[in-house]
Amino acid sequence: LLSNPSLANSPQACTVSSSNEADVSGSNGELAEGCDLDLQRITEEYFATETRSPTLSPTLAGKKKKRPKKRPKKEHRRRMSPTTVFSEHYQYESTSGEEGTSEGETPLAQEGSPRVLALRPSCSEKQEGSSADELEDSTGLGYTTFDHLLPRLMLQCVCTTPTGIAAKRHELVESPTSKLSFKDFLTQLRESEKAGTRNGYYAARQLALDVLQKCKVPEKVFWRVCLEVADLAKRENLVDEAAYWFHKVNQLQPFASQGWLDHAKLEEETGRMETCQRILQMGLRFCPFNESLLVKGIKYQEQMSEGFAARSLLARLKHLRLEKSWKTILEGALFEARAGRLAIARKVFKYLIKNIPRHGPIYLEAYKLEERCEHFLPAMDIVEKGLVANPRYGPLWFGAFRLYERMAIQSVYKPDMDSARGKSDTSSSPNCSRDSSPRLSPEDTDTCGASYCSSVGSTSDSTLLGFPPSLTNLPSRHHLTRPIQKKTKPTPPSGRLADVCLCDPAWVPVDLDRVRGAVVRAVSSISKELVWKVHFEHAQAEERAGNLSASRNAYVSAAMHALPNLRWKVWLGGARTELNADNIPAARALLDRALAEVPRKTRAVVLLECARLEEYVGHLDKARAILRRGHKETKHEWKVFLESILLELRAGDMQAAIQEALAALEIHRGTGRLWAMLIQLKHCEGENEQRRVFVEALKEVPKSGEVWCEGARLCMNPLSPKFDLTRARQFLEFAIKFTPQYGDSFVEHLRLDLLTTGGALNPHLEQLCVNAEPNYGPMWYHCKLHALHSTKHVLRTAKTMLQTEMALLKGIYQQAIVQSSEEATLGTGDHPTSAFTFMTGLPSLNHMYCNVQTLPAVFRRRIIFGSEHISP
Repeated sequence: LLSNPSLANSPQACTVSSSNEADVSGSNGELAEGCDLDLQRITEEYFATETRSPTLSPTLAGKKKKRPKKRPKKEHRRRMSPTTVFSEHYQYESTSGEEGTSEGETPLAQEGSPRVLALRPSCSEKQEGSSADELEDSTGLGYTTFDHLLPRLMLQCVCTTPTGIAAKRHELVESPTSKLSFKDFLTQLRESEKAGTRNGYYAARQLALDVLQKCKVPEKVFWRVCLEVADLAKRENLVDEAAYWFHKVNQLQPFASQGWLDHAKLEEETGRMETCQRILQMGLRFCPFNESLLVKGIKYQEQMSEGFAARSLLARLKHLRLEKSWKTILEGALFEARAGRLAIARKVFKYLIKNIPRHGPIYLEAYKLEERCEHFLPAMDIVEKGLVANPRYGPLWFGAFRLYERMAIQSVYKPDMDSARGKSDTSSSPNCSRDSSPRLSPEDTDTCGASYCSSVGSTSDSTLLGFPPSLTNLPSRHHLTRPIQKKTKPTPPSGRLADVCLCDPAWVPVDLDRVRGAVVRAVSSISKELVWKVHFEHAQAEERAGNLSASRNAYVSAAMHALPNLRWKVWLGGARTELNADNIPAARALLDRALAEVPRKTRAVVLLECARLEEYVGHLDKARAILRRGHKETKHEWKVFLESILLELRAGDMQAAIQEALAALEIHRGTGRLWAMLIQLKHCEGENEQRRVFVEALKEVPKSGEVWCEGARLCMNPLSPKFDLTRARQFLEFAIKFTPQYGDSFVEHLRLDLLTTGGALNPHLEQLCVNAEPNYGPMWYHCKLHALHSTKHVLRTAKTMLQTEMALLKGIYQQAIVQSSEEATLGTGDHPTSAFTFMTGLPSLNHMYCNVQTLPAVFRRRIIFGSEHISP
């Protein structure tokens, strides 16, 4: 995080020698005794200024410090002491431009329009042409605007000598009396917040000032009081005032890593990246081995594409014991994996597994790396080694269940990737951005793409544009790859599997003996609190394999071992299984039982499932009644309002869906999903109305990836006169950056790549998608044909679907590209398309959404319920 990464191992970086290894603590940021001299050099100027006064110190006035005459040439740059850092980078001014307040009026006392302080650029960041008067004006207020309102005792707590600062380390250890007094303050603070939105903050802030003034809490916890006020100011979007309080936290207790971390997050969220970097730099000087600050620093440098600087932060851990630094080193391995340096990441994992073999998270992340790369046999080896070393670590057992199930399916169906056999391409470079697993030949294309192409390819242009393609030939979720034709085929059960056979005539049952054996071993090894979850995962695996009786027995075992406050999840999962088996009465009974036992905070989850069940069986009025009940009982949950919008959309009533969206935004105005749905629904009112709502949404939720994705869809609509692929690329980059879990952004980006470059999958996009691991989105659910499909597999499926549908619409896209380059206007009357054809990048999905009740049961479930997977 230093401006020069080569200084990472210099004395300024407070790197400890191996002799001080035992004195270093990574949890609370304590420094070794050998670092005291470095701390003195860092702080010799920092707190040297006296109690804040309007008079400027030489440093604040912009005067250069005299350099020692005998300093070596390579150290001619000025040392960044804490005094210099705070003096240069924490300069405030009044946002109103006034130098003071009227008599009897204080900035903190104005509740209607508070005086908010704004960060100003430091003197070093001014332009070279700035005059000395301008520099002095920029620092004229110093710290006096807020500091004169604070208790003098609090200002005296700011130590000004290296000895006093070093003594702050011991204040981190609080006595029971200090903890009790601070707990009482927190209780009063929460009560004062209930006065209202903004007024509640002012009351809480005044309470904190009174507590500080009257010393109702010990001096050593003053910084905690300021931290609470800063957090409140941040939640009320008073960014500059929150920055001031965070600054006070760092002054009062520079060895508290939480203050530096929260302040850095605030500056990052507001886009002041340079200030964020300086705060992290300062925090890492006081807490050089704090795990949270190091991880934040690594991710910051990764975000700024400064890989060398991130690795220089990891280099300072070389003298620490591995037991204290393994979590940060693990983050370094994940950083290398996200950068595409898979060979280095595997070496780091191997080193950690060899030297500290009993830590389960190391095996978990190593196995996930191989799974994301679709190397399932190496992933299975890592999981088995981890279970031998730490058999009580639950996430490894759940990973083993999924891998055993995948291998059982692949033993029945032909593998669609050579990497499942453990092969790798030795000709690839270990530092390549993509994984080195060989790709499929065209004749080995998986079933999901082949059957989809055959169904859509046999449909004429007019049929596709007016109606969805032939649905009986679409692939099901119950196979991963191309099925092998069997001479004898058992008769599958009725219900859900009967629908599967309509799509997959070569369906065969899957043998889950290895999964059942792993379940028996897990129950005897795992902690008792997770036994119910083991049976829950087993029930879902049996249900996916078509073993309905075994699935029910596993759910019974899960209900017997689950805690009372978690048993409702078992009823919810069992209801979904009975629904898939077309046993509607049993599903209703289980949902009623779940609704009776679910805690109040998560009541919305069960209400949503009840409404979807009634919609699935065609009782739309009952579904609406349940959702209206959810609006009253769970008003805080925006997902209930989103489901009301989707219900009207699937029912074909666009105007009712728009009214539901507007009503939902009156309550949850800061929810990006609701704004994105409103933009989608406005397609029936014209493109201009969509763009108006898009601009309004950006003012409310500028960091919503769903909203930016809708803007990209507007720019990629070939019937729009403002068809612009360049702007669409910018919007999609914003969408992926702000909300990487939204899978539709990656699918739309894939459509954009097919329009601009075509051909192979973009390696950079694939790497971003693998790193993000998207988990929701209508298009993403539509392309994820099985719960065990990997991210790469979903991208390949999406590419196949997009290529097929875009080939049928090739003429419209070509005309849009040509006319956009010629700056011509594209008319919409010459194309046999409806208004919702290009609502998303998959026209067939758009038509399925608007004709849900006419679809077969298996596809109606996929549209209404989204994902078939219920997480325990």
